[in-house]
Amino acid sequence: SYLVEVKGLEPAQAAFYGSLFFLGITSGRMASGFFSYRLSNTTLIFSGFALILVSIGLLHYSSLAVSGLSLLLMGIGCAPIFPAMIHETPNHFGRENSQKIIGLQMASAYTGSTLSPPLFGFLGNWIGLAWMPLMQLALLILLASCEALLFGLGRRSSR
Repeated sequence: SYLVEVKGLEPAQAAFYGSLFFLGITSGRMASGFFSYRLSNTTLIFSGFALILVSIGLLHYSSLAVSGLSLLLMGIGCAPIFPAMIHETPNHFGRENSQKIIGLQMASAYTGSTLSPPLFGFLGNWIGLAWMPLMQLALLILLASCEALLFGLGRRSSR
């Protein structure tokens, strides 16, 4: 919808560009599995955040041709975050609490993926879609701040 209404892309081309996001997630999950042998979960998470930040800027400020690339990069950036967060749970909350915390993480993820599309659709109809990159940026900052806080608390408690 953003690509059609704000960027002026044809619906069929926008659908193709949207599929590039999912291609990015799929290929990024495969690649991050290999990267996880050499990089820490925290590095994977914050590298994903950085790639998402770049892709939000590209999506908002670039030409239509680059919009497809930005969605691919956004998918690649999203790919390692959730698995690395799940994998890092025992380190942050202890092995004895991991099962409950991972259940909470999974429930939150499913709730978010269920409620976000209708919420964004409602907001898009109400105030338009031009604000979408700003909302993506705000949500990215919120998630990165929570992760940075969690990482900082974990480092202090391990001393």
